[in-house]
Amino acid sequence: ASGCGAKVYKNEIPVLKETKLICEHFDLDPLKLISSGCMLIACENGVRLTEELSDNGIKAVIIGKLTREKNIILSTDYQDIMIQPPESDELYKVSK
Repeated sequence: ASGCGAKVYKNEIPVLKETKLICEHFDLDPLKLISSGCMLIACENGVRLTEELSDNGIKAVIIGKLTREKNIILSTDYQDIMIQPPESDELYKVSK
């Protein structure tokens, strides 16, 4: 919607321990789940916003930044990977 791309830092994305365990058991990628109940916010001052949210009991973290390029990059400790949106929610693999 913004016309921007993004660089997302994989290690900054919070994933619940339970989610990791279930995904490992069923060989699923937790980053390809729908993530109902989560919200992504793009703003100019992410540090200030996360502090304000945290001060009000709302967990918030910075997981990346918008870029001028139109692609989405997932940044890991070792490499940057251009990613495409998943075709469907990862959970559908379990029912197949």
